[in-house]
Amino acid sequence: MTVTLDTLAVPDEVVEERTAPRRQRVAAEIAPVRVPAAAPPAPPRTRPVSQRSAPRPPLTPRAGRVTAAVLFTVFVIGVAVQPLPDGPQPVAPWWVDAVSIGTLVALMASWGALSAGRRSGLWAGVVGGAGLLTMTVLCPAVDHHTIAAWWWVQLALGAVMTAVAAVLLATTRSVRR
Repeated sequence: MTVTLDTLAVPDEVVEERTAPRRQRVAAEIAPVRVPAAAPPAPPRTRPVSQRSAPRPPLTPRAGRVTAAVLFTVFVIGVAVQPLPDGPQPVAPWWVDAVSIGTLVALMASWGALSAGRRSGLWAGVVGGAGLLTMTVLCPAVDHHTIAAWWWVQLALGAVMTAVAAVLLATTRSVRR
């Protein structure tokens, strides 16, 4: 048996009907993929000018002199409220004298630097205030005084001196910047 191509021939209309949907699917599959346009780069994450924190103000010479006067006044009040020692002068260990001398040197350096309008006096003020707090706490420990109302006042004044210098140090900058 011989089969000829003529007998298997299919009319063109039939072939077209059967293959048209397939051609459309294939054409859609191989069609070039459209890539969406690249998004513009995101702007850097910065706060608007209205929300930025303001730069720290400088410690002006006048503010330094006022601070020196305040620290000196608080020191004088702290010395004035302290009573005379109880009984004979106790023999203090050497390190108590070292803390006392270091505190007084830091306070004098603070007053001098702040009076000259230098911000570095605030560092010395923090050290001097911390020294006064230490000396106040040690006073009853070395039998120099007993704790009374004056002791609490002196402790508060030492804390105020330390806090004033520390807050100004944290919230101001040097004039030279």
